[in-house]
Amino acid sequence: MNRFLFILSPPNSGSTALIRLLQTSANTSILKSRKGEGQFVLGAAPFLLYNSLNSKKIIPWRFIKMCWMGSWDTSKNVLVEKTPGNLFRVEELEEWFRPANYIISIRDPYAFSEGLIRRHYKHKSYTWAAQFWIKFARYQKENIELLGRKAVSTRYEDFTDQPAELVRALRKQIDMLDDIDYRRSMKVHSLDGSVERPLTNLNDKQIARLSPEQIAEITRVLSREPELLDYFGYELMD
Repeated sequence: MNRFLFILSPPNSGSTALIRLLQTSANTSILKSRKGEGQFVLGAAPFLLYNSLNSKKIIPWRFIKMCWMGSWDTSKNVLVEKTPGNLFRVEELEEWFRPANYIISIRDPYAFSEGLIRRHYKHKSYTWAAQFWIKFARYQKENIELLGRKAVSTRYEDFTDQPAELVRALRKQIDMLDDIDYRRSMKVHSLDGSVERPLTNLNDKQIARLSPEQIAEITRVLSREPELLDYFGYELMD
């Protein structure tokens, strides 16, 4: 029987690194699509790609599942998916994909905001980016509490600094992932362009690109959510 593994991660938060890590196992299949994301699979795009971060969007899951099953190599035991918008749709994933496990990940809000603006939303403000992080963080907190032992919870800076801990937790949940090799170099797109290297924490490098004014702008937004920051172990920057 196939087992589904969903990476629930905001954009620009290391989900590509996670999928490359999972690809080191001979027992995983990644969707044959751009970034390994279900929103880019042929047939699924009209429903998942456009407004993919709209938490209220109605998804025809029977059809989506059919599209995805045709894109995975179902001879593999673990079928992996990482569309960012799916972190808003966990209850629906639970209904349509069984058995399923999850990796729930989040990233430092300052590094997240820098990457989001630089890569995708140059016309947006850092206030907007910080508000977006808060939206994702609220959902991730709910997902952690909803999924319990079905999920491995991590942070970008934790799994890049100490990948062995994440791999150990995954192996406890899914013994078919016992051949993951976190020491292997992986091809990822990052601040340094498209490179091949082991898992690397780029938070400091990205935060260093922010001006004092941009940091203050992000901090003003985050200061309204001290409990949420504390929940994920983050602190405000001066």
